[in-house]
Formats: sequence, C-alpha cells, structure tokens
Amino acid sequence: MAKRQKTGGRRRGTPNKTTGEIKAAFQKHGDELVDALLALTKSDDERVRLGAITAALDRGWGKPAQALQIKGDPDSPVIFNLRLGDGIAPKILEHEHAPDALVSTTQSSPK
Repeated sequence: MAKRQKTGGRRRGTPNKTTGEIKAAFQKHGDELVDALLALTKSDDERVRLGAITAALDRGWGKPAQALQIKGDPDSPVIFNLRLGDGIAPKILEHEHAPDALVSTTQSSPK
C-alpha cells in the first residue's frame, strides 16, 4: 500500500488545546486530588490501596525504569533514537554504542 500525504489534523508540534484545558482545570484542584489519592492508600480494599500507592509513587518519584533487551549481531553497533520533550519542541538524543567502543551521543533537531 502506498503512503499517502497526511491531510487534516493538527500540524506537528501544535499542542492539543483540549488536553491543556483539562490539565489546567485539574491543576487548580491539585492539593485536593493529592489528599484524596493519599486517603485511598489507607483503603480496606487491597486493590484500591495498591492502585493508590502505585499512583502516588509514580507521581512522586516517577515510574520504574524498564529493561530493554536487544537481539541481533553482537558485533554490530546499536543505535538508539530517543525523543525528549513535550511535543512542542522535542529534542532527539541519538546514541550509538558498538562493543568495546567509546559511548558517543549527539543531539539533533527533529527530522
């Protein structure tokens, strides 16, 4: 199937206004929401308590790192492309690592 040119929708990098409005509305009630979440960590229902504790830890300290397993030729370089940013002005971090080689990173603008 041939690739078609994208038509319609937001242009790349344009923030979603609805999401921003919802986020702003919830941020006005941040203290209340945190108090409610912390209250749920004392629930008698183990599932509710575990979910609340997990959510609180994720928000306070970030989600745990996830392992990445790479398969392939061990003598070939591994190239990582990691997009960082909020979608408005993302940065791309490129990392290439070959066995027994020095680690090099370059930062480039999005393609």
